[in-house]
Amino acid sequence: MSVRMRLALSYAAVIVLTGALLLAVVLVFMLPYVPEEGIFITGEPFIDGQPSMPPTFVPGQMDIWVTFAPRAALVMGFLLVVGGRVEDGS
Repeated sequence: MSVRMRLALSYAAVIVLTGALLLAVVLVFMLPYVPEEGIFITGEPFIDGQPSMPPTFVPGQMDIWVTFAPRAALVMGFLLVVGGRVEDGS
């Protein structure tokens, strides 16, 4: 294995590891503050017959996993490809 290939693989490993650590930190520190189940907040109490705020949905932990995980995997794949790219030296 050439020196160029080893450097590219080491760069890819560092980039992917850094990205994985950043994702882990976000999930570890974010998920405890997210409710386990999604919550639908209605516009109560009423003021003058009108809701005081529009209905709002607060996503639960599973909603965040379903939305966040595929995008995070896509970004990690992109980081792996970009970090491991080896160019021809000619």
